[in-house]
This record gives sequence, C-alpha cells and structure tokens, in this order.
Amino acid sequence: RPPPMLRSAKQSVRGGTGFANNRGFLLVEATLTAVVIGVGLVFISRGLATNVKQLSTLQQYDRLLQLADTTFTELEAQAQQTPPLTTLAGEYASPNEAYQWALEAHLFDVEGLQPQTMEQVSVTVSRRDSRPPVVRLRTVWPSAWIRAE
Repeated sequence: RPPPMLRSAKQSVRGGTGFANNRGFLLVEATLTAVVIGVGLVFISRGLATNVKQLSTLQQYDRLLQLADTTFTELEAQAQQTPPLTTLAGEYASPNEAYQWALEAHLFDVEGLQPQTMEQVSVTVSRRDSRPPVVRLRTVWPSAWIRAE
C-alpha cells in the first residue's frame, strides 16, 4: 500500500472520485470542444462567403469603371472628328455583352462664357439586367459635340 501522502496525490490527480467519472468528464469536454469548433467553422465560412461576395462586387465595379472610361474616350474622339455626336446609348460587344452605356448631357453655365456653349456630360455604365453596381463618370464638353435635343 502506498504511503498516505502518495495516496492523496493520486486522488487529487483523478479528482478524488475514481476513473469512471473522469471518462464521463472527458466525454463532456470532447463534446463541448466539438460544438465550439463547429460553431467557429460556421462563422469562418460565413466570413469567407461575405469576402468572396465583396470581391465579386469589386471586380464588377472595376470592369464597369474600365468600360466607362473606354466609352468616354471613344465618344470624345468621335465627337471631335464628326460633330455633333448622335449616339446617346449603346451596348457592348462580346465579352462585355451583359453591360450597356448611356450618355446624358445637361447645359452647364459658367460665368464668363457664352450661354449654352458647355454641356455637363455623364456616361453611365450598368448591367443590362438592371442589377447593381452602376458607374457614372462626368465631365464638361462643348455643346457643339452633342446633338441638339
């Protein structure tokens, strides 16, 4: 038989109640650990899904911005070569067939300039199915570049 000092040390390691109850405690502990890990994985997967969705939206904004910039440049070049500009809306060819553009112009009065000589022009690029996002770029052009409405 072990001395009493050694016996009490073993009992404190076991919790003082024997091996059977330690196994039950370990089962509860393992179950709780599995639940915590499961809940953590659910939150991590939700966070990843949200990040992927935001990345997709950013990629769409980037594509729309590139299309709007390209369209603005093409329309400005066309307007300078053969004024007035008559095309005020259009669609893109492949691989951007899901997108469309529209040109809007409004009189832009500036002190010191003759009236009705400048137009505030905006190009709006959006998806053809009207889902967001939408990109709108604005600038000022001479009125002679745009047809009279």
